[in-house]
Amino acid sequence: MKQLARIADNWPGIDKDIHDLCKTCDPYCEHRNPSKAPVHPWMFPEKPWNRIHIDHAIMGSDWLIIVDAFSKYPCIHSTKTTSTKPTIELIPLISQRFGEILRFSHSESTFVACKRK
Repeated sequence: MKQLARIADNWPGIDKDIHDLCKTCDPYCEHRNPSKAPVHPWMFPEKPWNRIHIDHAIMGSDWLIIVDAFSKYPCIHSTKTTSTKPTIELIPLISQRFGEILRFSHSESTFVACKRK
């Protein structure tokens, strides 16, 4: 806000004047410090591979990145697509290698169209 005011005009003490004006502006005071959402941390898993985090990375080719929440151990698989079915078909392969996966989290819309059986 101060930079924009300096473009239009400038005088000695402009920063203090803007600061004082903002203190008396009701809309500014309402939106100055928005309330923060409560933090909900993940519970630490009891053993490795109980919970995994999944994401896709696309850097010239498609990669499925799976990270164990307990050990932070990553599994990275090259994939031909980021669609739902091929992605979900890789999860049993991870379960066979590391043990049963109880919960997984993701931030992708990939998993919306199909459920893991």
